[in-house]
Amino acid sequence: MWLQQESTALIKVWYDIDSYQAYPGQQEKTVEAPLSKLPAFQKGGTIVPRKMRGRRSASLTHNDPITLVVCLDKQGKAEGQVYVDDYHSYDYRQGAYALANLSFHNFKLESNVAHIGKDFTTKEWIERVIIVGVNIEPKNIHLIDADHNKIDLGHSYDSEAKVLTIRKPGVNVAQKWIINLH
Repeated sequence: MWLQQESTALIKVWYDIDSYQAYPGQQEKTVEAPLSKLPAFQKGGTIVPRKMRGRRSASLTHNDPITLVVCLDKQGKAEGQVYVDDYHSYDYRQGAYALANLSFHNFKLESNVAHIGKDFTTKEWIERVIIVGVNIEPKNIHLIDADHNKIDLGHSYDSEAKVLTIRKPGVNVAQKWIINLH
């Protein structure tokens, strides 16, 4: 498999989406591909929202919480978006959806609402944040919610894999919020 890199000026990193093992870009890599695991990678510098609960059908996931997988680039930054709608109609064509821009930099994950439909509401919430490529464990993590409340969050850190897992931020995806790592 070829791990792409856009330019030679900036070394990219790719992460296995299951083990979070890091692979430098601009190289050909042979990976195991048993029937039980599809080789898939997330580019460093991206934030991908995922619904992690196993279901028989995607239509059954509409009430499931979201996990944000933040894979840092070599500069410790990442960007992404979360989009939600009602999952069953074409009302998104008239603006009935929510879109939030996500960014991680300077040990801060921030969500800014880019669009929310006039009468659109959602119960979609963030259950977990997984940040891949964190070199040191933060001592404290806190959330600043849409009402400016400061809430301490629990976490775990795998120093070998360099993966930080933040448990239960519990914020609605259609609201502004910030998670600070100290």
